[in-house]
Amino acid sequence: EELYNRLFRDISPEIEQKPCWLVASADELFDTPLAALVAARNGGKPVYLVEKHATERIPSALMLRSSPAPTNNVPFLGVADGIYNVADPRWRPGWKPAWSTARFFGIPVPGRKRPAVELARLVGSSQEIRACARIWQGSQPPMLLTGSQASRAAFQSDLRNRPAVIHLAAHVLSGKNEPKDALIDFGLSPEGQPEVLSYTDVANLDVHGATVVVNGCSSA
Repeated sequence: EELYNRLFRDISPEIEQKPCWLVASADELFDTPLAALVAARNGGKPVYLVEKHATERIPSALMLRSSPAPTNNVPFLGVADGIYNVADPRWRPGWKPAWSTARFFGIPVPGRKRPAVELARLVGSSQEIRACARIWQGSQPPMLLTGSQASRAAFQSDLRNRPAVIHLAAHVLSGKNEPKDALIDFGLSPEGQPEVLSYTDVANLDVHGATVVVNGCSSA
């Protein structure tokens, strides 16, 4: 209750009435359990912040102070519009035929195994990264990975060029029980395997000073 008063006692009545709060916090306050703060008392019983407001954490603008100033002489890297299913006309399978379960007069016929994970195509995402690259107006050509080029290997290779902006417009998959173990899915490989970046992969990427945008379902 004391912490709530220290943080929010000077807010205006207009903000107090808003049902949703976006909170920019850093350092030790980032881990503060805002929802558990006591925002008021009702008949002597505590009224918790979560009962009055939905809160969402957003990065603080102060994070930019520790990053080098971006310059337009470094490239833009975008990944979008991968091949997520075999119905995509761009799909070119690269694996050998396997015996399918289909039968013709009781005799197995050759076919191909479908990928284990197929997702909808992100139709507008290619235009998205091209528009962002034009806005960036870098002196070097943008590195845009789409279709079959939207792969984990190509992305990691282009990171060696030290892009100033990294824009990923892709499906993001997260488990219900372990949302932290999310996967950024670029699409299918020619062998039908998903091209993904795991939570650990992202944590180990060397993208110091870059502005990174992840745009997709569950990307938060």
